[in-house]
Amino acid sequence: MLFKYILFNTLFTTLLFSQTIGLLAGSKSGTYIKIANDIKEVTKGEMNIEVYSGRSLENIDKVLRDRDSQFAIVQYDALLYKEKILKMKNLRDKIKMLFPLYNEEIHVIVRRDRGIESINDLEGKKVNVDKKNSGSWVTATMIKKFHHLEWREFNYPPQKALLKLTNGDIDAFIFVVGKPAPILEKLPASAKNIIKLISPEVSNFYPEVTIKKSTYKWLDRDIQTNVTKALLVTYNYRKNGPKRFNYYLENIKKLSSIINDKLSYLRANRHPKWKEINPYDTQGVKWPLHDLVKKTNITDCNQLSNRDEREMCRALKK
Repeated sequence: MLFKYILFNTLFTTLLFSQTIGLLAGSKSGTYIKIANDIKEVTKGEMNIEVYSGRSLENIDKVLRDRDSQFAIVQYDALLYKEKILKMKNLRDKIKMLFPLYNEEIHVIVRRDRGIESINDLEGKKVNVDKKNSGSWVTATMIKKFHHLEWREFNYPPQKALLKLTNGDIDAFIFVVGKPAPILEKLPASAKNIIKLISPEVSNFYPEVTIKKSTYKWLDRDIQTNVTKALLVTYNYRKNGPKRFNYYLENIKKLSSIINDKLSYLRANRHPKWKEINPYDTQGVKWPLHDLVKKTNITDCNQLSNRDEREMCRALKK
């Protein structure tokens, strides 16, 4: 009987740890999917991660309810939208952050021939904000509320929205994505005769940055824009929870450790946004870290060259 019990538990544990670990990302035309695939690549042999397309609001819902979707990349303002606008209770207790990732720039792309010089000129215009429940939709909704604007909203996916913009079927396209956005990089220099970027002018709500002229071939000048942070999150699995949580807790520890160990490689060899990713840079993000992450970060904080990073590292280890 004892042998059968041990055998059953061994087989059960083997089966459990061979399960696919879901990592929810974004659309195929965005940066989330690139970052997620980079994570999948560096965890091969140690974790069986599968990357799935998604949208920020839906990703949050799946992490809350679907145990096959343990991790997700979401916009910080999508979490705030769920918490503040949709009044979702105890969200900070249910969803925890593993890593603050990178800034996602707000791209407000408009046609040159529509007389749109500022964000307020979008009043009454045909504006595409991607599909509902996407991060871009959340941010566009926030911009709309901030400026008290009313526009004719369209919800085409990014690739189709650009075609509609090129054809003159819409006036503007709001796209939140880490620069350089792959589909915007592909546009020829001649696109500057048709489209341009304008500032969303929401510095009181989102941090301000500059998109340099050199970012895209079709830009003719630097543009001031705003950003929201992309976060890697998980459900708040706890040690004192059901035994099945042990599997998810091990995944959290392992993923956090691998990303930390491989961060130098990722910065040097993978998507350019990895150069911005710093596990200790939580500036502007007031969302709680998972308890296990605090214990799996770099062991020697003194190895960090930046003073602010060293202090943040020590604070996380307390």
